[in-house]
Amino acid sequence: MNRPQHPTHNLTAAFADYLTAERLRAPRTSKTYGAALAQFVRFVGSLDAAIGCNRAQIQQFLGSTHHATGDVALARGRWNLRLSALRAWYGFLAGRGLVTGDPTAGISRQRVSRRDPQPLSLQELVALVAAVDRESPGVYRARNVAIVQTLIQTALRVGELAGLDTAQLDVQTGVLVGVRRNGGKSAAVWLNPPATRALAAYLARRSDLHPPPCEPALFVSHTGARMAVRSVQEMVSKYARVAGIRRRVTPHLLRHSAASALYVTVAAQDRINAAARLGAAFEAERATKARR
Repeated sequence: MNRPQHPTHNLTAAFADYLTAERLRAPRTSKTYGAALAQFVRFVGSLDAAIGCNRAQIQQFLGSTHHATGDVALARGRWNLRLSALRAWYGFLAGRGLVTGDPTAGISRQRVSRRDPQPLSLQELVALVAAVDRESPGVYRARNVAIVQTLIQTALRVGELAGLDTAQLDVQTGVLVGVRRNGGKSAAVWLNPPATRALAAYLARRSDLHPPPCEPALFVSHTGARMAVRSVQEMVSKYARVAGIRRRVTPHLLRHSAASALYVTVAAQDRINAAARLGAAFEAERATKARR
């Protein structure tokens, strides 16, 4: 088949745009897939070769992960990531008439066994929020409390949280609208009273961080720009240490802890009761602080 030639940077840039605009992948996922594609291009020698590869060449590339590390779980995870990236790549090419088939068809993902992290206890969650409220510098206190409360109460991914805009928050009804979830779907996320109050308090102080009028981001950094995922991760880890939690705490662990606290049972009423108990614990901590 005669294929039109494309400069490498143009085609790879178009692939990045495709991932974001058409596949609705998060920026971090698009960057990871782009890096995997660059590795594949280096492996086969050229972009044109990467367009015309067959299944055997792709399997050879995927298998090279096993030789690069002695960690079987890590190697299988890299296999799966690279396979997902190449499936997206050949879907992109097929949509533009550059290939007629998908050479990744029939290649299976590898099974990776994972141990779920032990969720934080209710006492640890309360201690974390208290440490953030007590130790954050004044100008950042309301923001940091709102971030941690939102992560704990909603089980949002850190990328989903960092991507929120102010227009998505309705404090009157206690809901975040149009939250982009994994796979590109959007959904409404309901907030309980502690998270709603924390977000309302932050909105009242957001201007203290001097965001420009055109900045849509809900959570902004000291520069007034959208807060980076890495900054959220570092903030959570820092105050977990301040709270005396003797293990590494990440936004992902807060997500897992929220899921364990609120969704461990099947019955809807049990979930409501679990949410009420979690909210009551935070209220008790708040009342104790107010009396001091």
